[in-house]
Amino acid sequence: MCLYLKAQALYTAVIVEDDPLSAEALKDVLKSGFPEIELTAIYSNVSDAIHGLRLSVPNLIFLDMELDDGKGFDVLRELGEISFEVIITTIHQTYMLEAIKHSALDYIMKPVEREELLEAFNRFKKKRELIKPKEEQRKESVRSKKLVLPNQEGLILVEISDILRLESDGPYTTLHLKGNRKQ
Repeated sequence: MCLYLKAQALYTAVIVEDDPLSAEALKDVLKSGFPEIELTAIYSNVSDAIHGLRLSVPNLIFLDMELDDGKGFDVLRELGEISFEVIITTIHQTYMLEAIKHSALDYIMKPVEREELLEAFNRFKKKRELIKPKEEQRKESVRSKKLVLPNQEGLILVEISDILRLESDGPYTTLHLKGNRKQ
């Protein structure tokens, strides 16, 4: 079963929890004390979580370990490379080592208390702030792709996005660029 909710906040989150009372309690804590987090879905089993997370990727998931159709880690294994952060929420202490291997951001024992959640959320925000400059650099490098070409005067730099077409003339090639320019 999956319950979809409205999303319009700074960070999006998903709960993967098979116990309706635990899911509702976590939802209430998030709703009352974390306005930066918009809960977009609650999944109650592994298969729904995998399907939903393939369609819409949140910034953060709260992942229970013991689900009706498997373990919370089954979701992570099936998805492979993930771009969201994971906070484990469980009553079992036995999964701590595996949580470390999956790079979980935090491991919170149920019932989830607001103070523990706040500490985990602050770690999440710090990590996101460290990642943001790298993402902006990557976007900037994609935006400014240039081609270095030899010509009779030496080397020229041509913005790839300015190239309209190439025209071959024997061993030479003329580049037709935006603005009726040729190289």
